Amino acid sequence: RMPAAVYLIGALGFIAFMTEGTIADWSGLLLHDELGAGEAVAAAGYPVFELAMLIGRLAGDRIRTRLGTRRLLTAAGLGTALGMTVVVLAPGPGVALAGFFATGLVVCTIVPTTISLAGTAAPDRPAAAVAQVGAMGYGGLLLGPVVVGFLSEATSLRVGVGMVVVLALIIAAAARFVPLRTEGDITVPARPDTAPAPDGTDPEPVPA
Repeated sequence: RMPAAVYLIGALGFIAFMTEGTIADWSGLLLHDELGAGEAVAAAGYPVFELAMLIGRLAGDRIRTRLGTRRLLTAAGLGTALGMTVVVLAPGPGVALAGFFATGLVVCTIVPTTISLAGTAAPDRPAAAVAQVGAMGYGGLLLGPVVVGFLSEATSLRVGVGMVVVLALIIAAAARFVPLRTEGDITVPARPDTAPAPDGTDPEPVPA
């Protein structure tokens, strides 16, 4: 049995993948049916989101190093909620596309962070922990669009897609409970009786 932290991390990945799956499957329909976009504009929703994800992931490591894991996940959750709120309340296709782009910039950092945290949450079984988190995440990728479909059928497509806003806020709230064992979150103090070697490799004792 995995530590509880692994399942918490997996749940965050699950939500992030649900967001990605929802945008992949429903962005075009939202733009076309709800906002009156033409086919070309409606088809641009997911590529715009993916472009933003690419840009965000290129800078993700630097941002994580600066903010730390908990702050990064909190910011990503809040940013995702804000971006999807813009999408759900958009008066036209242009605003919705901007919301998809903003969402992609921030949600892209969540899945890589959860995968990197998985092994450190179960140091005795890192491979199994990574597999568990990955499986939970991809479950969200498959389940998210289905849940949105049921909600949309019962209410409206805007409400169904709006589910992502609530889930993203859960990420922001749960980020404070993520274990901090990764590089960038903990600074290991140097031993007082050692100093860096001239070549920067192994420390050498400091002369008394």
